[in-house]
Amino acid sequence: MKLTCRLCVAIFFAIAVGSLFASDEQSASLPKPDGFIFCPGHDNQLASLYLNPCRRRAVGTLACGTKVSVLSRHEDMLKILTSDGFPRFVSAALVSQRPDVFVAFDHDSGIPERGMPDCSRMMARRDPGWNCVGSDCPERPDPSVTPPHAIFQPDPEFSEEARRKKISGTILIALTVGVDGLPHDIKVEKGLGYGLDEKAMEAVNRWKFEPAQKDGQPVETRIHAEVSFKIR
Repeated sequence: MKLTCRLCVAIFFAIAVGSLFASDEQSASLPKPDGFIFCPGHDNQLASLYLNPCRRRAVGTLACGTKVSVLSRHEDMLKILTSDGFPRFVSAALVSQRPDVFVAFDHDSGIPERGMPDCSRMMARRDPGWNCVGSDCPERPDPSVTPPHAIFQPDPEFSEEARRKKISGTILIALTVGVDGLPHDIKVEKGLGYGLDEKAMEAVNRWKFEPAQKDGQPVETRIHAEVSFKIR
């Protein structure tokens, strides 16, 4: 039974990720604009590459200035072709239309907009022991701890730059919920840029929680939260 379940999950994950590649194969005749890995002021910086836009674990890097072909946009990620001919995903904030000045591949750039898969659902359905290594493995929650619950969660505001460029997507935030129900040590783990990361942190800083409980007592807990920005 365990092998059967793992096989089902593997098939689901492969289909979900594979559909991202198939969508671009259907439009293979479309022109593929050139892009350039852009990291001004950080000549030794490397851009991390991923097999899918959920960014669970990097599978390689590209140096600043590397030329790539841009296939499609998936919210805050771009699907690209590197010199080896294999598609990979990279943060859209690190790929420019020009090598000398940053020009984003945003909604006005003409590349296909594919959207994002439901990453949380994809990972939740994975067996934590299946095909994962180190930080790629989901953390097992402590069954004796009742997780915190948000009781006040105001929406974030758009930055002017993001609104002008029609940038949308989801930012992943790590934070600690204290015994006082307030957020502490807020950090962006997956950002969008364009001033939205700062707006997300400002919003989360105003959130209030019912703190986590263990043996009937409030306890400090480290959690992850998603902050979504949608153009209406």
